[in-house]
Amino acid sequence: DAEPNPAEGEAGASVGGGAEASTEGTAASASKFVAGEFWWKIEQGRGHHRVREGGEFQMWSIYRKKDKTRGVTGVSMLVGRQEEAPYNEKVLQMMFDENEWTEERAFGWWQENHDRYERNDSSDGKLLVSGPGNVAGGVAAKVSTKPSDLLSARALLA
Repeated sequence: DAEPNPAEGEAGASVGGGAEASTEGTAASASKFVAGEFWWKIEQGRGHHRVREGGEFQMWSIYRKKDKTRGVTGVSMLVGRQEEAPYNEKVLQMMFDENEWTEERAFGWWQENHDRYERNDSSDGKLLVSGPGNVAGGVAAKVSTKPSDLLSARALLA
């Protein structure tokens, strides 16, 4: 279910940070919305929230995936496999469709839902996205990797 064209799809969010450090902890712990700080860029109708820097990921493994969990619309994620063992898939960016999300609403949603994007399948390291309310041991779906979209992934990281 990976999308072949990152220009088509739904919006997401991501948090900025260093190559080794995830900044989602910073975003998750921030309690006050500040306009212009949650989305690091707005492009083609999507607000982008950087969760992790792309340097720690295998470039060939990066792809975009819509969040198809029930009750979530206008949200996509940029996912890739880490360069270092155990080579787990992680979310690099969340993208939010500006037709459905404001930056402030996306910030609030991310505060409530960022934990849904942190689990991996222990057998193959694939990202497991749990449905709303299912973070602790709930239903989660594997996200399939399609490495054919390298150029699109690079454009999203730029």
